[in-house]
Amino acid sequence: MSIRQPIAFAVLAFATLLAVACKPEPAAPAASTNTEPAPPVSIAAPAPTDALDASDISSPALDAKAFAGTFGGDDDTLELRADSTFRLSAKADATKAITGTWSTEQEGEHLRLTPAGKGASTRLYDVVSRDEIQKLAADGTPAADPVAASLHRQ
Repeated sequence: MSIRQPIAFAVLAFATLLAVACKPEPAAPAASTNTEPAPPVSIAAPAPTDALDASDISSPALDAKAFAGTFGGDDDTLELRADSTFRLSAKADATKAITGTWSTEQEGEHLRLTPAGKGASTRLYDVVSRDEIQKLAADGTPAADPVAASLHRQ
């Protein structure tokens, strides 16, 4: 065996390796010459729903402007204003209204009404849907009679 044979073998192996490793990339497909515009895509609006889902709530709070409105029940009327203020009045005597500010808790699941005066206590409501809230006890537990504690959007 001469010295030329191992060198020739090495050169042949190296050339084979280069040929295999350096394959050209496949050509990109030719650009379409179609000049017609694509047909418009129709996106259906989501079906309306009463229940809140994650898209309804902007964490960590509801959007005050979007949620503002008047809610009423058997005994009370609650006006939630877009500037985060409220007015709560009893239907039996609307002259004794409570005013103050409202805020959200637990990523928009609860509303807290904080009265402006010292005589009234803070109230807590559960956000059932965009159109219903239910009064909760001060510790956040549900009312004994949720139907009587419910206020509906008017």
